[in-house]
This record gives sequence, structure tokens and C-alpha cells, in this order.
Amino acid sequence: MLKCHNINFGAKFITQTNIKKFDNEKKTFSPEIISFVEIEPNERNDLKALANITKFWADKDSYASTIALTAISIAAGYTSKNTHKIFALTKQNNNFDKINDRDILCIGEVEVTDNISPIRLNYLQVHPKNVYSTAPLYKYIGTSFLNMIKQLYNTSIILDADSSAVKFYEKNGFKRFSLDKLIYIWRPKIKM
Repeated sequence: MLKCHNINFGAKFITQTNIKKFDNEKKTFSPEIISFVEIEPNERNDLKALANITKFWADKDSYASTIALTAISIAAGYTSKNTHKIFALTKQNNNFDKINDRDILCIGEVEVTDNISPIRLNYLQVHPKNVYSTAPLYKYIGTSFLNMIKQLYNTSIILDADSSAVKFYEKNGFKRFSLDKLIYIWRPKIKM
């Protein structure tokens, strides 16, 4: 299980992870180190970064907007920050007290009810520039995000999949949980 490296202000750095970035010189994808952070909705700079993402990502997808609304609800005290967590993958490797929205590659919202029940991945959004590009600059952003959540919580994850994301979730080990809805679950492997 991952341990969180707390910073007293702004986003909390959790760990570094790898994705693939296109290398123009080699004409291939090479490993790129990025940061996995928890966004702090009670911090002005983090809310500002979410607002900017909403502004610049909203043309292509509404999940970023919904995640930003959850952050506002947490900041206002309507939603518990103990049960709703917002995470991001960012190219930024320091100064997490001032999260740079231009460096965020992926954002997601997780709901944790207790230590027994599966966690719920409410939303996951990779930067639309990378998703809708015919020549994306990065690979494995969404997979890396899911792997970080799996490691951080080490428990089952349940989600409602968008029909366009079913193959992505199945590739990442999720199994269909409901016959009438696109509800998927991932279960950690039991160690013997």
C-alpha cells in the first residue's frame, strides 16, 4: 500500500509513477516520470487549478466540471473530504502548494465509505487533448491513474463505465458486475 507524503498546504504528493511520452528524436514512446497527487479542495490554488481545467477541458468532456463541483461542495462543507477524494496525475514534480493546471494530465474522484466496502471511482478524465488526438503525446495516463488508486486503497473498486470506456476498463482488469447496467468492478488478487 502506498504511503502519502503530506505537505501542509496545497495538493499532497503521494508518489511518482511512469507513463509513456512520445520522443520526437527517437520517433517512439519513452518512459516519463510524473506525480500522483491528492487535490486539496480547501486550498484556493487547488480550486483555481480545477476551475481552469473545467474551463479548458469542458469543451470535450464534462467529468472535469463534475469533479470541480465536488471540490467546491467539499470546500463549502456540504460534502465530506473524508469520503470524497480528488486525485491527479501531473507533470509537475515540485511546488505542489501551487498546482499548475497546465501540467495536469488526468483527474479523478474517488468515494470511500468505510474500510470494508469497495471504493467507488466516480469520475476519471484524461486530458482531452491526449484522448481526442490522432497523435497523442502520452500513453497509459488512465492506466497509470487506475494503478495508483489500486495501490493506494488495495481494495475492490466499483464504477459506472461510460460505453466509450468499457474496453479501457476491461483492459485494466475490471469485470462487468451488472447485466443491465455498465457497472464494473476490480478486485485485488488475494495473496496466499
